[in-house]
Amino acid sequence: MPRRRLGRAIVAMGNPDTAAHTGILVPGTNTNMDAVPGQITRIGKLQSSAEQQSDGESVAMITWLGYDAPEASMTDFDSVGGTGR
Repeated sequence: MPRRRLGRAIVAMGNPDTAAHTGILVPGTNTNMDAVPGQITRIGKLQSSAEQQSDGESVAMITWLGYDAPEASMTDFDSVGGTGR
Protein backbone atom coordinates (compact mmCIF):
# COMPACT_ATOMS: atom_id res chain seq x y z
CA MET A 1 0.00 0.00 0.00
CA PRO A 2 1.37 3.46 -0.79
CA ARG A 3 2.55 5.23 2.37
CA ARG A 4 0.26 8.20 1.77
CA ARG A 5 -2.73 6.00 2.61
CA LEU A 6 -1.37 4.65 5.89
CA GLY A 7 -2.66 6.16 9.08
CA ARG A 8 -5.13 5.89 11.92
CA ALA A 9 -8.53 7.42 12.46
CA ILE A 10 -10.72 7.25 15.54
CA VAL A 11 -13.92 9.25 15.12
CA ALA A 12 -16.81 9.53 17.58
CA MET A 13 -20.36 10.75 17.05
CA GLY A 14 -21.89 11.67 20.37
CA ASN A 15 -19.88 11.67 23.57
CA PRO A 16 -18.64 8.18 24.47
CA ASP A 17 -17.62 9.44 27.93
CA THR A 18 -21.17 10.35 28.90
CA ALA A 19 -23.39 8.25 26.62
CA ALA A 20 -25.61 5.60 28.14
CA HIS A 21 -24.85 3.36 25.15
CA THR A 22 -21.72 3.22 23.00
CA GLY A 23 -21.15 1.21 19.83
CA ILE A 24 -17.85 0.66 18.07
CA LEU A 25 -17.40 -0.06 14.36
CA VAL A 26 -14.03 -1.52 13.41
CA PRO A 27 -13.78 -1.88 9.63
CA GLY A 28 -12.42 -5.09 8.19
CA THR A 29 -9.12 -6.21 6.80
CA ASN A 30 -7.90 -4.33 3.70
CA THR A 31 -9.75 -1.12 4.70
CA ASN A 32 -7.60 2.00 4.27
CA MET A 33 -7.81 5.72 4.93
CA ASP A 34 -9.78 6.30 1.72
CA ALA A 35 -12.70 4.59 3.49
CA VAL A 36 -12.93 7.06 6.41
CA PRO A 37 -15.71 9.24 4.90
CA GLY A 38 -17.84 6.15 4.29
CA GLN A 39 -17.19 4.89 7.82
CA ILE A 40 -18.31 8.23 9.24
CA THR A 41 -21.53 7.96 7.23
CA ARG A 42 -22.00 4.41 8.51
CA ILE A 43 -21.61 5.33 12.21
CA GLY A 44 -24.06 8.19 11.69
CA LYS A 45 -26.66 5.73 10.41
CA LEU A 46 -25.90 3.28 13.23
CA GLN A 47 -26.19 6.04 15.82
CA SER A 48 -29.52 7.20 14.40
CA SER A 49 -30.89 3.67 14.42
CA ALA A 50 -29.66 3.02 17.97
CA GLU A 51 -31.19 6.30 19.19
CA GLN A 52 -34.57 5.15 17.88
CA GLN A 53 -34.29 2.09 20.14
CA SER A 54 -32.69 3.74 23.19
CA ASP A 55 -35.82 5.03 24.96
CA GLY A 56 -34.37 8.54 25.01
CA GLU A 57 -30.99 7.53 26.43
CA SER A 58 -27.89 8.98 24.80
CA VAL A 59 -25.97 7.00 22.20
CA ALA A 60 -22.41 7.42 20.93
CA MET A 61 -20.81 5.59 18.02
CA ILE A 62 -17.11 5.24 17.32
CA THR A 63 -15.29 4.11 14.20
CA TRP A 64 -11.70 2.99 14.61
CA LEU A 65 -9.46 2.53 11.59
CA GLY A 66 -5.80 1.74 11.89
CA TYR A 67 -5.60 -1.13 14.35
CA ASP A 68 -3.09 -3.85 13.48
CA ALA A 69 -5.33 -6.40 11.79
CA PRO A 70 -3.89 -9.63 10.44
CA GLU A 71 -2.83 -9.24 6.84
CA ALA A 72 -4.76 -11.28 4.30
CA SER A 73 -5.31 -11.25 0.59
CA MET A 74 -8.80 -11.46 -0.84
CA THR A 75 -8.15 -15.08 -1.89
CA ASP A 76 -7.45 -15.99 1.76
CA PHE A 77 -11.11 -15.40 2.58
CA ASP A 78 -12.22 -18.03 0.08
CA SER A 79 -9.87 -20.65 1.49
CA VAL A 80 -10.82 -19.96 5.14
CA GLY A 81 -14.53 -20.27 4.35
CA GLY A 82 -13.99 -23.77 3.02
CA THR A 83 -12.24 -24.98 6.17
CA GLY A 84 -15.17 -24.49 8.52
CA ARG A 85 -13.46 -21.71 10.48
